[in-house]
Amino acid sequence: MKVLIVELGTSGKGGSFRSALDLKVALEAIGLEVHIVIVNKSELIESSFASSHIHRLFDPIYSTSCLQITLNKITFGLLSLFPSLTILLNKIIHYRSLQHINKLITDLKINAVHCNNQPNRDFFLTLLPDIKILMHARSLNGDGFTKAQARALNNRVRSVIAVSQSAANYWRAKGIENISIVQNYSKLFKSTNDEVKNDIIYVGRLVKEKGVDTLIRAISILKNNHPHLKVAILGEGHSIDELKSLAKKLDVENQLHFLGYVDQRISYIQQSKILVLPSQREGFGRTLIEAMACEVAVVGSNVEGIKDIIQDKINGRLFEYNNYQELALVLKELLDSERIRIAIAQQGHQSYLLNYTSKVFNRKIKEVYERI
Repeated sequence: MKVLIVELGTSGKGGSFRSALDLKVALEAIGLEVHIVIVNKSELIESSFASSHIHRLFDPIYSTSCLQITLNKITFGLLSLFPSLTILLNKIIHYRSLQHINKLITDLKINAVHCNNQPNRDFFLTLLPDIKILMHARSLNGDGFTKAQARALNNRVRSVIAVSQSAANYWRAKGIENISIVQNYSKLFKSTNDEVKNDIIYVGRLVKEKGVDTLIRAISILKNNHPHLKVAILGEGHSIDELKSLAKKLDVENQLHFLGYVDQRISYIQQSKILVLPSQREGFGRTLIEAMACEVAVVGSNVEGIKDIIQDKINGRLFEYNNYQELALVLKELLDSERIRIAIAQQGHQSYLLNYTSKVFNRKIKEVYERI
């Protein structure tokens, strides 16, 4: 059986791209031949797939360019004004992309297409004729997704794979049926004897919904009792200047270190005491299980996707989203008590071993593919 993964992400290195690699490994483990279509350059993909199995596609909406930004605004404006025209507009806008992918399906003798992002982003792929389709639901962002789209998707997609119970609940409420839950996984990372270099670490995009400003405000409280606190911020995004300005305003520039995108994020996590994910919402929260795999204590906001992973005071700590005072108290407890922090980190590692290993992921993906 041959599978074509379609990855419509723009960054080339974000969570969906890493998830595409995880999916490739799982599918190859059960004897399938895997190809991938990407619409933007990705060194991560290009270093992990055979060149003959990587196929580039220009899409007017998802290929990164000034034209893409303009068309995105126009398209979503039209869809909000005329939701009944969603399917027709998708046919028109993605006509060339559908032709290209359909030719690949024929030429490569593809048996199934696996859409790797989320139903509203990947919806146009349901217009491909005469091919088995599977679709991931990796986020809780379905703005503009209509009931007509849900009905069309239910008629064409053999299985929708949600990365968490929260994601499954979200997309069911949007009208999608036949949802399976397969959580992401992380590799098991060996403990290192490296000296701990960071008290706290954040890994992710620097955008408003990730709540990094909440972390910065919490640090401004913590620094009174922990003046030598070291906080590593790993990631890029359009909020970086705003966040740096906030750090300066709150006089925590000496505590915060903005390191940009880092390929070796795992080594940074291993050298940290606590990983914080203060997001407004998450489909899953991959960095949490990466920290658990490293036996690093995790703290997250009490929102969908994160609370699927963290059980408060057992395998991690939760705080109310946007409540920086509560976050400061949680972090203070973990920094002040090595015993509590280590116990939570150890329980987190046990949660990882039970739920988030490649063995568990591969088994669940195999079950999904056997059903189609």
